[in-house]
Amino acid sequence: MGCGASQAAPRAAEPKAPEKDPAMTGGSMSSSGPGGAPPLSPPLAKPSTPPKPPAAPTSAPSRKATDVASSKESPKESTSASSPALNAPSKSASVASSRASSTRREQEAAAAATAMDDVQAAQDSQAAKDAEDARAARLAQLAAEAQAARDEATAAAEAQAAAAAAAAAAEAAAAEAARPIPVARDSPLIDAIRGEAFDIRDKVKDSLPSMPFPVSAAAREVVTLANQSANCFANADNLSALRQRAVAGLALLHMYGDLLRDAPQSPAAVAAAAAATGGGTAVPGGSAAGMGLHAATSTFRDLVAAMSAFARPYCGRGCVVHMLAADAAAEKAAFARLVSELTTLADDLMNRARNSRGWSGVPQSLSGRADDALLVLRLGPSYTDHLTKLQGAVKSGGGLDAVCGSPEAFLDSALVIQELSLGSKISKDLAVSLLTAHADRGPARLLQQPELRILWRTSFGSEADVPWSVWWEAFPAGIAKLPGFGMGPLAQKLGAMLADDFSKAAFQRHVLAASNVTPVAGRGLESEAGISAYALAAAFGAPLTDAAAAGFDDLAGEVAAALASAAVPIDGPYQLPPLPSLHVPREELAEKVAAALQGGEGGADGGKCRAVCLVAPPGLGKSTLAVEAAWRLVRAGGIRGGVVWVDLAGARTWNDVEARIMIALGLIKDNADGRPRIVSTLRACCSGSRPLLLVVDTIDNALRQPGAADGLWGLLGQVVEGCPGVRLLLASAAPVSLGDGAQVTTVEVPPLAPTAAAKLACLVCPDLETSPGEGSRVALAGRCLPLAVRLMCGLRAEGRLSTKDIEALGTNAARPHASSPLSSAGFAEITVGVIAGCLTALPTAHQVALLQLSALPPAGAGPETTMAALNAYSPATAVGGRAVLAALQRQGLAGTSALPGRRTQTVMHSLVRAVVVSALAPALDLTVRPQAEDRVATALLAAMATWGRTYGSREGGSSVLAAARAAQPEMAELLALLTRVNPRVSTNGGPPPILSGEVASAELAAAAAGQRLPLETIVTAAKGFNGDVAELLHGLGALPAMEAVCEALSAPAVGLVANRAYKVEMANVYRVHALALTAQGKFEEAQAHGNMCIHLRSEAARKNPNSPAIASANMCLAASYAGMRLFADAEELLRQAVDICLAAMGESSSHTAWALGALAASLEAQPTKAYEAEGFYRRALEARRTVQGHHHPRTIEATLALASCVRAAGKYEEAKKLYDTATVAALRVFGEFHAATAIALSGAATCTDGVVAAAAAEAAGGDVAAAAKAQEAQHDRAAAVMAALAMETADAASAAYGRGRNYTLQGRHKEAEVQYRRAVDLCGKTLPRDAQGREQAATIAALLALGGCLMEMGKAAEAQVVLERALNAKVRVLGTQAHPEAAAIARLLAAAAMATHRYAIAEPLCRQALAMAQHGVGMESKEAAAAMSEYARCMVLQGRHPAAEPLLRQALELRTKSDGEAAAATAAARVALGDCLAAQQDAAGAEPHYRKAYEVLTAAGGTREAALEAAAAAHGLGLALLTQSKAAEAEGVLKEALSARRKHLGPEHKDTGSTLSALAAALGDRGRYSEAEALFRADLEAAEKTLGPRHPNTATAMSALAGCLQAQGRLPEAEPLFMTSRNICTTQLGPNHPNTLTVTANLAACLAAQGRHAEAQPLYEAELEATKRVQGENHPDVATSLNHLATCLQALGQLDDAERAARQAVSLFLTALGDGHPNSALATNTLGLVLLAQGKASEAVTLLETAMTICDTRLGPQHAWTIATKKNLEAAKAAAGAK
Repeated sequence: MGCGASQAAPRAAEPKAPEKDPAMTGGSMSSSGPGGAPPLSPPLAKPSTPPKPPAAPTSAPSRKATDVASSKESPKESTSASSPALNAPSKSASVASSRASSTRREQEAAAAATAMDDVQAAQDSQAAKDAEDARAARLAQLAAEAQAARDEATAAAEAQAAAAAAAAAAEAAAAEAARPIPVARDSPLIDAIRGEAFDIRDKVKDSLPSMPFPVSAAAREVVTLANQSANCFANADNLSALRQRAVAGLALLHMYGDLLRDAPQSPAAVAAAAAATGGGTAVPGGSAAGMGLHAATSTFRDLVAAMSAFARPYCGRGCVVHMLAADAAAEKAAFARLVSELTTLADDLMNRARNSRGWSGVPQSLSGRADDALLVLRLGPSYTDHLTKLQGAVKSGGGLDAVCGSPEAFLDSALVIQELSLGSKISKDLAVSLLTAHADRGPARLLQQPELRILWRTSFGSEADVPWSVWWEAFPAGIAKLPGFGMGPLAQKLGAMLADDFSKAAFQRHVLAASNVTPVAGRGLESEAGISAYALAAAFGAPLTDAAAAGFDDLAGEVAAALASAAVPIDGPYQLPPLPSLHVPREELAEKVAAALQGGEGGADGGKCRAVCLVAPPGLGKSTLAVEAAWRLVRAGGIRGGVVWVDLAGARTWNDVEARIMIALGLIKDNADGRPRIVSTLRACCSGSRPLLLVVDTIDNALRQPGAADGLWGLLGQVVEGCPGVRLLLASAAPVSLGDGAQVTTVEVPPLAPTAAAKLACLVCPDLETSPGEGSRVALAGRCLPLAVRLMCGLRAEGRLSTKDIEALGTNAARPHASSPLSSAGFAEITVGVIAGCLTALPTAHQVALLQLSALPPAGAGPETTMAALNAYSPATAVGGRAVLAALQRQGLAGTSALPGRRTQTVMHSLVRAVVVSALAPALDLTVRPQAEDRVATALLAAMATWGRTYGSREGGSSVLAAARAAQPEMAELLALLTRVNPRVSTNGGPPPILSGEVASAELAAAAAGQRLPLETIVTAAKGFNGDVAELLHGLGALPAMEAVCEALSAPAVGLVANRAYKVEMANVYRVHALALTAQGKFEEAQAHGNMCIHLRSEAARKNPNSPAIASANMCLAASYAGMRLFADAEELLRQAVDICLAAMGESSSHTAWALGALAASLEAQPTKAYEAEGFYRRALEARRTVQGHHHPRTIEATLALASCVRAAGKYEEAKKLYDTATVAALRVFGEFHAATAIALSGAATCTDGVVAAAAAEAAGGDVAAAAKAQEAQHDRAAAVMAALAMETADAASAAYGRGRNYTLQGRHKEAEVQYRRAVDLCGKTLPRDAQGREQAATIAALLALGGCLMEMGKAAEAQVVLERALNAKVRVLGTQAHPEAAAIARLLAAAAMATHRYAIAEPLCRQALAMAQHGVGMESKEAAAAMSEYARCMVLQGRHPAAEPLLRQALELRTKSDGEAAAATAAARVALGDCLAAQQDAAGAEPHYRKAYEVLTAAGGTREAALEAAAAAHGLGLALLTQSKAAEAEGVLKEALSARRKHLGPEHKDTGSTLSALAAALGDRGRYSEAEALFRADLEAAEKTLGPRHPNTATAMSALAGCLQAQGRLPEAEPLFMTSRNICTTQLGPNHPNTLTVTANLAACLAAQGRHAEAQPLYEAELEATKRVQGENHPDVATSLNHLATCLQALGQLDDAERAARQAVSLFLTALGDGHPNSALATNTLGLVLLAQGKASEAVTLLETAMTICDTRLGPQHAWTIATKKNLEAAKAAAGAK
C-alpha cells in the first residue's frame, strides 16, 4: 500500500505503553545516521521513547560484570586446591609395587594400580560435578539478586513515575481551575461571507486587532484568496464558492478562538507531543495543552493554501488554454476534497468548542450567527463543471491543436463564450491571440506569461533574440496594442515603472541575470547581450513574489518585484540572497565580520587578500550571518565590485563545484579547466578600490570529497594570489587556512544571545509575546540555538507542541550534556535531538512529504522538480502538494531560496535532511524516498530533454546553457542517481512500517537508501541520451562526467545491456560513453564503445540502413578516429553520415551541420585533401546559422572553423570578416575570458596583418609597420585572455604565430622570435604527428616563421636547424620533393646556409630547390625562376659572378615570360643581373638593366617594398653611371635612392649609408667635396643623436665620413674616425663581422696612403685571417685581402712575401672567377708590379700585358683600371728595354 500525502489515519491509534526493559530506558538505540548524526527513534514506533544521542555506559554494569567474573573464578580455585590430596595415595601405591621382584606380584601390583586409577577418576569426576553444581548455584544466586535489584528499581521507577504523574495531574487540575472561563466573541466576518473581495478586505482589516495569533495569520491568507477570486479571468463562480467557505471558516475561528484554545487536544495530538518530548504516558492537560486553536488554525491554513493553489491558474490570461487542456475530473475532485475537508474541520471545531468550559456562556445570538457560517460551509455554492463542457467542445472541434489552429470558429460557440466567460475580462480577440500563440512553434512558445508571449509573437515573430533597443521600442508600449480588456491600463502601469533609464537598466539586469549574463568587467556592455525569448521566459516564467502569485496586477506585479530585486547599488555581479523574513540581526557579530573584510589596502595586512571564515557546527546560523554581513557591506558601499554567492551544499565532485562557481559569475563552462576563467573574471570585476565579495557557503560538503577538495583549494589559492580585490567569506564547520597570500580572520559563530533567541521565538510564534517570559523560556529550552528555536517555535505556532512540550523536548535533547559545558559537538547533538522530536510530533502526511523532499538535491530544486518529488505533477494534484509544502515552510522544516533574477528553489537544512533520512525512512516506508528519487530523476530527464531540443534551435544557445547550468545541483543529483548500481530492495509484499508500527532494520534501510533507479527510469534515461542531449552536454562541458553514468548503466545487473529489447537505448548509452571518453582524450576506449554503438544501431535499423541513428553512431566513432589521427578512417565514416543526414533531415539540420563540420575537419587534417574542407565548412556554417542563429555557441564554433580554413588559404579579407563576426558573438555569449573570444580576437588581428602584408597599402602616410602597430593592441588583448586562461592549445599556438607575425611586420624580430618559439612549442604539444608520422600544417608554418625570423636577426646557424626540420616535415607531408612548397623551403634553407658562409652546403641545396621546382611545377614556372635566382645568388656570394651570370639571365627570361616586363619580380631579376654585371666591372652592361628596373619600379610605386626595390635599382644605376664617369646623371639618381632609403629604412641602415657614400663619390667626382662632407657629417650627427655614439650604425656613418675625408686627401682627419669606427665594430659586432672587416681594410688603406705601411701590415693580415674564417680559404674575398697585403708588403720591401701573397690572389681569382675577370686583372697587375720591383721586368711585362688585355676588353680603354695598368705596362717595358 502506498503512503501518499493524505494517509493520516494510522496516527489516530493510541500509542503503546513503553516497555520496562532497563536496556531501553532513556533511548539507547545506538545506530547513527548519515554524517554522524545521533540516532533517531522512529516517530511512530514506541512514541514514548524520545530520539536521543547514544548514552555513554554507566559504571554499574562494569561492577556487576566484575562480580560475576569473580564468582566464576572461585569454583576453579577450589577444584585446583583439592587435586593434590586426591593424587597422593596413587603415588605411594606405585612406589610399593615397584619394589616387588616376581612377575606375579608385578601383575597384581599393576592390576591394583589400575583399580586405584579407576577409583581416582571416579573421585575426580564427582569433585568436578560438585564444583559445577556449586558454580551454578552461585550464578543462580547472583541472578536472583540482580533480578531482585531490577524489580526493586523498576518498582521505585514506577512509583516515582506515578507520583510524578499524580503531581502533574494535580498541577494541571490546579491550572485548569485557575484559568479564566473562555469567552466567545462576535465576528463581523459573518456579514462578509457572501460579500465581495473588497468587503472582505475591509472587514478583515477592522477585525485584525481582535484576532489572536494564529487566526490573524490565517486572515491574511484568506485575503489573498479573496483577491485571487476577484482578479481571476475565468472560473469565477467556483473560486467565489471556495472564498465564501474560507471566510466562513475564518469567522468560526475568530468567534470561538478562545474556546478552541481552552478545548482539549485530540488523543493523537497528545500522544504525538508526548512522543516528541520523550514523555511516557500522556498526561491530560499536559502535553499540547492550550494548543487547540493553533492546531485548528494550522489545518485551516493548509486548506486555504490549497485553495490558493487551485485558484492560481485562473489568475492570468493563460487560463484560456488551461481550461481547454486541464484534467477536468481531477480538478472537480480537488474542489470536492477541499470543500469536504473544510466542512469536516468546521464540524470538529464546533465539537471541540462545545466541549470547552466556556460553551455554556455562548449567547444564543452568537450560536445563530455561527450556524450561518456552518450553513455556507455545508450547503454553499456547488461546483460548476466548466472544464468538462469546454473539453467536450474541443473534442468536437478536432482536438486542441485543431482548435488553436483555427480559433475563431471555436470561439463563436455560445457554450464556449459562456464557459470561458468571454466578454467579461477576456475578449474574443484576446482569446484568439492566446490560442494562436499557444499553437505557435516559434520562440514565443517558450514564454509562459501570456502577455509577453503575444507581444513577442506579434512584434518579433520568429526572431529568437533582439537587441535591447528594439525591445524597448515594443515594450511596454506594445502591450496597449494587444487585443483584450485591461491591456491599456497594464501598459500604463508598466510604462510608469519603466519610465527612466535606471529602471530600464534594472529590468535588463534582472533578465540577463535569469540568463546568467552578469555585468562583469571585460564582457563588454550589458546591452550587447541583447534579449532572447528564452531569457525572458526564465526571468518571468513564474511569479517571483506572493503578491504576483496572488494575482495582483499580473505581469505588472512580476515586473515590480524584478525591479526591486535588481535595483542594488553594485556595479558588478550581484548574487546575494535576501535576508530571511524571520530574521533577528546579530549586529555586533555582523559588524565584526564586515570590519574584517573591509580592511584597507596595503595596511597592516600587507596588501594580502582578506578572508573571513565563519566556523560553527550546522544549525547555528552561519549562512544567515553571512547574508547579514554581506548586506551590511552592500548598504555601506563597501563592495562596489559585486557580490558572488556560491552554495556548495551537496557538492560531490570538482566538476560540480566548478560549475556552481561559474554559474554564479555568469560563465558558461566548457570542457576546459574553468579555474583560469574564474580567476580572470574575478580579477576583471574588482580592484583595490572596488572590492568584490565572494561568499562560499557550506564549504564542508566539497572538502569531504578528495577531488572536489583539491580543486577548491587550488582555486581559492589562485584567487588569493591573483585577485587582491576579492574578499572571501567562507562558512565551514572547521577553521581553514589559505596560505601566506591571505589574511584569514576566523569568527566562531556562537548560539544566539538569550534576548535575540527570545525575539526569534516571538517572530515565529507571535503569541509568545502575550505571556511575559514565555519567549525566553522557549529560547532557553532550545539552548538559544537558531535552528532548534526556529523549529520548536514553528511547531508551537502550528499547535503541535506547547511551551511545556518545548521545555521537555529541550531538556531531553540536552540531557547527555547536562553535566559538562556545551561544545560545538554538543550544539549539533542538541539540535539533532530537537529535530528528531519535532519530526515525531508531525502528522504522517507531513512526515511523508518531508521524506519525499529529502530526495531533492541538497542545494535546492526548482518548482517542477519539487512537485515531482511530492508526486504533484498536474495542477489538480499540485493543490495538495503546494499546501503541504506551505505548511512545512511555516514550520521551518523546508524553506525557499532565490538569488536575484533566479527561480525560487525549495531547500532543506542539512541537519533536517540527515535526520529525516536516518529516522523517517526506516519508520515510515522504505519505498517512499526511492519512489520520490525516481520521480525527481524522471522530471530532471524531461527537463534535460527539453533543454536539448531547445538548445538545437534558434531560440536556444547560450540562454539554454545558462538555464541548464543554473540547475547544476539538480543535474549533479541526476547523475548521482543514475550512477547507482545497488539492487532494488524488495518489501516482500508485507505491510510498510507506517502501518505495522515496526522499524526497518539498519541493513535494510541502508540498502534502500542507495538502491538504483527502476529499470523503467533507466530506459527513459537511455532513450533521452540522443543527439540533442549529446549536443547539450557538449555545450555544458559535462561529457566527461557522463563516463561514470554510462558505466553504471552498462552494468549487467542493471538489466539494460542484458535485454535485447533495449538495443536502441543501449546504443545511446554507448554513444554518450564514447563521446565522454573522447572528451577526455581516451580515444582507444572510445573507439570500442563507438563500435558497439554502430553494431547495436545497425541491428536495430536493419530495415532502414539510412537511419539518422546510424549517422550519429558514425560521427561518434569518427571522433575517436580523429583523436587517434586516423583521419582517413574518420573521413569514410563521416561521408556516410553526411549522406544519411542529408537524405533524412536535409541541409538545414543541426545534425547535418555537425556531420559537415566534422567531415571538413577530417579533410583539413589530411594535407592532400585540405582543399576540400572549405566547402564543407561553408555548408556547416550556413546550416548552423539557419537552424540555430548567429549567436548560438555551435554557430560561433563553425564560424571560427571556417575562418581558420579561409585564413590558411590566404583569403585574409574574408577570414577577417568571419573573425569579426565571431568576436561580436563570442563576447555576447561567452564574455571576454573565453577561448572562443581570444581565438576570434587573435584571428581578426592576424588577418588584418595578412591583408597589410599582402597589399602593403600606405594610408595617411603610414606603412606596413604602422599598420601592424595598429593591430598590436588586439593581439595583446587576445594574448592576455589566453594567458589568463592558461591556454596551451593549437589555437594558442596560432595566436602566438599571429602575434609573432605582427612583430615581424613591425621589424621587432627579437620579440617575434619569442612568439614563434612559443608557437612551435605549443604545436609540438597539441598537434602530434598523424599515424604516418607527418607534422601538421600549422607546425610547419610555425617552423618556417621561426626560421625566417632567425634569418632576419642574423642567427643563420639556428635558422638552418629549424628550416631543415621544416623541409623534412614538408617532404613527409607531400610525399615527394618535387613540389613548389618543398622547393621554397629548400631555398630558405640554402639562404640560411649562405648567411653562415657554408656554401658547400648551400650550393647543393640551391640545386635541389631548382630541381624540385622544375620537376614540381615545370621548367618555366615562377618557382623555377625564384630557385634559379637563389642559385645564382649563391654563386655571387662566393664571388663566382661569371657562373652566376647565365643563371641570372635565364631567371630574367623566365620572369619576363611568366610575369611580364612590367612586373616587380621581373624588375628585381634585372637588378640582380645588374649587380652581377657591375661586380664584374661591366658597368655599361649593367646600366640598361638598372635603368629598366628603376623605371618599372618607380611606375609601380605605392608600397614600401616597391619603393625600396626602386631605391636599390637607382643605387645600382647611380654606381654604374659613376663608374662610366657620368657623375652628373648619377648624382640625381642617387639622391632619389638616398631619399627613399632614409624614409623606409632610416638614416642608420647600412643600405642608406652605402647610397650616401655613392652620392658623396659622385659629388667628389664633380669636385663638390664640401657638399659630400656635409652629407656625411649630418648623417653621423643624426646617428649619434638617435642611436648613441657606440652603435654599429654610428660606426658605419663614421667610416663613411672618414672615406670622404680620405678621398679629399685629408688623411690625418680620416684616420681617427676609421680607428674609432673599427673599435666600435669590433666591440659591438665582433672581429669577424663584415662591417668590421670593411672598416679594418679602410683604416689600413688610410695608413698606407700616409706611408705608414708597417702600421697597415697587421691590419691587412688581420683582415685576411678573419676573411678566411668567415668566407673560407677559397673565396674571392680572400684573394682581395691577399692583394691588399701584397701591395703593403711590396711597399715595405718584403718582396718575396709580397710575391707569394700576390700569386695566391691571382690563383684564387682564376679559380673562382675565371681568367677573364677584372679582379683577376687587378691581382695580376699587383703581381706584375711586385716582379718589376724584384727586377723581373720581362716576367712582369707578360703579366701586365695579360692584365691590360682583360681590362681593355672587359672595362674599356677609359676605365681607371685600364689606364693604370697601361702605365704600369709601359714602365715594365721601359725597365725591360733598359735592361
